[in-house]
Amino acid sequence: MNAVVWAKLFGMTVVGAGLLWWLGRRAGAPERRLAVVLLASFVLRLAIGLVVFLIALYEWPVLKSLQLGSGFWLFGIDARVYHHLAVQLAQAWSLGTELPKFELPIEYFAVVASVYRLMHGAHPLYGVAFNCWLAAFSALAAYWLARRLMAPRLALWAAVAVSFWPSSVLWSSQLLKDSLSWVLILSTLTLVVALVQAAQEDARRPPAWWIARAAGLLVMVVLLTRLRFYVGTMVSLACLLTVLPAGIYALARRQPRRGLVWIATGAAV
Repeated sequence: MNAVVWAKLFGMTVVGAGLLWWLGRRAGAPERRLAVVLLASFVLRLAIGLVVFLIALYEWPVLKSLQLGSGFWLFGIDARVYHHLAVQLAQAWSLGTELPKFELPIEYFAVVASVYRLMHGAHPLYGVAFNCWLAAFSALAAYWLARRLMAPRLALWAAVAVSFWPSSVLWSSQLLKDSLSWVLILSTLTLVVALVQAAQEDARRPPAWWIARAAGLLVMVVLLTRLRFYVGTMVSLACLLTVLPAGIYALARRQPRRGLVWIATGAAV
């Protein structure tokens, strides 16, 4: 690793940390605790990601049987494939040539390739740093979801649990699509809860509010299903078993506004 890579990683760290701090302060959490949790989660994940990558890069005598070389590990074997395909995609974009044909869904490769283009280089650690940021951001998404369902103090503990869950810290240190999946899952749930709760409230919201959240829900579910088909299927099944029946019941109880919004939410998913 040369000085240019380290300089770019430092820049990503500073920008990512600053953005998380700003988002955490604007989330309305008590004092600065949420911002501190997000920042600590990001720094911890990135530090572990760097150490794990360097061990496999320089072939240090740590869990040698699990090392694949070049910074990759056997327990995250897909990371090597994702990096290779993202490099091809980034090169095609840069040269203006025809995109390579992939047998796997292109969405995650496109995300990693976009990070490589933005950083003007294709180093796996750029993708790892972005994954660590996404994983830290997923705690903020968990806080937003929990705030709609419970007290602020409990929502903060939900963010803490998501921030430092041991297995999530490990997976975010690899160039895998888990971190992006977590963000999409929590964002999807947050939008569903927001639409369902809005239908129960008396306050009228402008059409743009409904359109923006419905469009966001559609995008989240499509991307989630493209990334992990079985997760998208489970989300769809959950709506079929909960939101849609609740909407039909509301219509039967002569609550048309609530029933129609709930049915539309389930249908969108």
